[in-house]
Amino acid sequence: MQIKLAKEKKGADGSDKNAIGLGITETFQFVVHVFQSPPTVVDKSAELISFREISTPTDSTRVLALKVKNNGESILDCASYLEFTHLQSGSDDRQKPFAFTLLPGASREVKFAIPSNLSKGKYSVLGVVDFGSRENVLAAEMEVELK
Repeated sequence: MQIKLAKEKKGADGSDKNAIGLGITETFQFVVHVFQSPPTVVDKSAELISFREISTPTDSTRVLALKVKNNGESILDCASYLEFTHLQSGSDDRQKPFAFTLLPGASREVKFAIPSNLSKGKYSVLGVVDFGSRENVLAAEMEVELK
């Protein structure tokens, strides 16, 4: 759906038949995406395609990415987050969830920066995607070492 602000166009005043008019009109436009899953569509399924580090050694921030694909027929409202567990101390740090929508057949890569406030050491990192299913969530685990 597109909403556009328009001004009424006025003709020339007619006093000079050879006059040419020029004007600039500012307009504002909003685009609203409207989605609907019919009530009869109940197939909610998703697949975790990959969980990997995408940053390079020269990057200032380390970045992990979860790639998710919607294999169902319904639009998925997803929430994804990372949970870091320090392997020596056992302390947990759960990151704020990132919400996104995934259309049927589509895939999306969600990127997370590793927090700079984590202490040094080895971590077990759990990547979780909750896609709205009552029975299932997607999860993958990897180890990272912070130096």
